[in-house]
Amino acid sequence: EPWLTVYAFDFMTRARAEGFVVPDTVYDKTKRWLETDLIKRGRDLFGLRAADAARPYALYALARAGAPDVSALRYWTVRKESQRSNVETAAYLAAGLLTGQVTPTQFREAGNPGYIIRQLNQSREWHAYDYGSTLRDAAMQLVLLSEAGLDDVFMFELADRIENMMSARTELSTQEKSWLTLAGKSMIERYGSIEVAIDGKEQRSNKPLIVSMMTTDIQKGVSIENQGDTSIAITVLGSGVPIMPLPAEEQGFVVGRTIYRLDGTETANGEGLQQGDRFVIVLEGHTETDSEQQALLVDLLPAGLEVENTRLIHGGSLDDFSWIGRVSNHAHMEMRDDRFVSAINLDYRLETFRIAYLVRAVTPGHYVWPAVYAEDMYRPDRFARGAIEMLEVIARR
Repeated sequence: EPWLTVYAFDFMTRARAEGFVVPDTVYDKTKRWLETDLIKRGRDLFGLRAADAARPYALYALARAGAPDVSALRYWTVRKESQRSNVETAAYLAAGLLTGQVTPTQFREAGNPGYIIRQLNQSREWHAYDYGSTLRDAAMQLVLLSEAGLDDVFMFELADRIENMMSARTELSTQEKSWLTLAGKSMIERYGSIEVAIDGKEQRSNKPLIVSMMTTDIQKGVSIENQGDTSIAITVLGSGVPIMPLPAEEQGFVVGRTIYRLDGTETANGEGLQQGDRFVIVLEGHTETDSEQQALLVDLLPAGLEVENTRLIHGGSLDDFSWIGRVSNHAHMEMRDDRFVSAINLDYRLETFRIAYLVRAVTPGHYVWPAVYAEDMYRPDRFARGAIEMLEVIARR
């Protein structure tokens, strides 16, 4: 995963700059991998698209960490210039500025703010080779260009465009959240202080001012007066707990859950489970797209059940569970105290999934069993949520 490795190295560098402890062994090993495997042999090891997408960011991350590869930067900056994405261009320019290969004047001219803004109108889907999207790319560009010193007028215009794109989304990927956080930090450092009076009470802050209010306070009305010399942006966010359980929903995925006894017989819905007995939970479904996806399955357990630490695949035995049939390979799996988690790679060759794991009934009582959930980890607007169920565990006599 070349792009994610570069991403991890850059964030380790940023964490160190903020005073967090990052083990030297991990940091130095990652840096050497970027310098040798990715930059020098990337195309042979990972393929053309993956290497070309990750290399500009790697050169920038190394320059920012104080270990620039100037010769590689000179070489790659002059290749395929017309075919680069806007993010790649920004990364090369920012790395060149940090290493003295690009002057501030050249940087501002090559940055071409008008072109960058126009590119934001051309939406692109997520791609496995760089985990990006239009919103992620825009936030990343803002961070790179801000750290390289582009003028405030353009940065605020770019930030406004990003805010409009973000407000139109109901879900954000992990990549988008991370780069939006960094973009927000870079703009906070540019903005200065906020001076307002909220219901007559004067407040001043060098960071975004967060005011928490209950519904009753909002219903009475809130007065906000700007007492500073510059305009301010006001964002209203609402959160709460649903009064009724969320219904089952399918948005690009279908997922279901079935509980079986060890002999393969299915238990009836809500049927009492004997305390101390083991059961097999089967999660199965499919994606409704044939594009490459990294799916995440999460099954939250009721308090009366706990996961048995026995793996049905990857070294575990299927001798007693042949009735389950073929199960999917995990890209990653976790057996936690309160949930079972599985990550599965899907594409046009594998659109269905079937996962099985063992549980034991431990505590007698009546329980609510939360819905099983499936989502695309990098496009969370594609998901499926099963139905909430009731479960009874009967005390052993």
